Amino acid sequence: MNFIYVIKCKHTGDEYVGSTKQSLSKRLAQHRTDYKKYENNETGFKPVFLIISKGNYNIDLLEKVMDDDVDKTIKYYTDKYNLDSCKQSINHLSSWYSVDKYNSERFITSSEINNMEKEFIKKLLHHTGHLSKKERMEIQKRNEEREQEMKRKEDEIKLILQERNNILQQRIDILERTNQRRGERIQELSQLIRNQPAPIELNIQQ
Repeated sequence: MNFIYVIKCKHTGDEYVGSTKQSLSKRLAQHRTDYKKYENNETGFKPVFLIISKGNYNIDLLEKVMDDDVDKTIKYYTDKYNLDSCKQSINHLSSWYSVDKYNSERFITSSEINNMEKEFIKKLLHHTGHLSKKERMEIQKRNEEREQEMKRKEDEIKLILQERNNILQQRIDILERTNQRRGERIQELSQLIRNQPAPIELNIQQ
């Protein structure tokens, strides 16, 4: 079982979504340890360092999923964050900021790479991936279209349910009228039976 978690910065609102099989407290402690190693040039850049470096954050459990569902669940929550906040999740940094590739192409030392990464982090801490006005408007437009589509589907469902309720009520009314007529017929038959004269007893003497 995998725990899908989110680490949220209380300063910027940035979110990092990850997964672990450990407890959340142990995973957060590992992130802190990795960040200290990063500061000592002992490890490479990780997107979560943008939040850990701020020092004011919390970690929360989002879901428990099986191994096959980890990647798509993380993508779901990062995409949701992008739409809700009109900002790009810092998770995306791991997909395009490749330290190893840069190192192999430029033949520079790991210390130089870490120094450049730190400068890169400083810049990102001032500008945490805000989208342009045009991109925000496009996202807002998509959200509005999605809300309209959901409203349309909700109205369709309400209409279908109302029609079914009407049909059901009609059937109930028919059953009630039928039962009422049956009750009235039973009363009529009972009254006829009570009004019939008593049978005549014949005393035949032999």
